[in-house]
Amino acid sequence: MVFFRDQDLDEAGQEAFGRRLGDLVAHPTVPSLAGTAGVLDIDGSRGERASSWHTDVTFVPAYPALSILRAVTLPPYGGDTLWANTAAAYADLPEPLRDLADKLWALHSNVCLLYTSDAADE
Repeated sequence: MVFFRDQDLDEAGQEAFGRRLGDLVAHPTVPSLAGTAGVLDIDGSRGERASSWHTDVTFVPAYPALSILRAVTLPPYGGDTLWANTAAAYADLPEPLRDLADKLWALHSNVCLLYTSDAADE
């Protein structure tokens, strides 16, 4: 993660910077901001925020190598973005727990599955 403070970028500047790092990848399920190839307009004042833990498009087979986050308006407090390094977390697991994790598997998807009491009875 790299922070560039005090940058005066608009959407076009953000995309130009992104293109210097590789091909832009639009979000597959969330529309891009009008006039952009892949900028998402997340405005917390409208209730549009990622208010829970999430990953950036890692559910697609060829996910982007990185994401660019540009803060337009910062609140005086709160609204923090937290970052996690899963490779470091895995490496720091006690060996028995790491061995257990090595034997598990998971399907990472953007599909929302709903279970009802009827489905549980089948």
